[in-house]
Amino acid sequence: MSATSTNTFELTCFWFIVVDREQKARRRYRVAQLVDYKNKTYAEVSKWFETLFQEYSVVKVGKGTIPSKLKKYPYIQY
Repeated sequence: MSATSTNTFELTCFWFIVVDREQKARRRYRVAQLVDYKNKTYAEVSKWFETLFQEYSVVKVGKGTIPSKLKKYPYIQY
């Protein structure tokens, strides 16, 4: 009898609801997603967060896949 194991590859993701920092675009929500950050270097992840926080104000953060109700918003992926 042979035992089989099933390995599932799961990406580690975080999503963020953000708004532009500019006053005229404050009501325009976007969804930013950081995908598989464990396979990125510290410098890559740091740069992504630096860029995100310079350009946008974060409204909400979640872990895992983006909820379907948020998929209607414009999307930023890294």
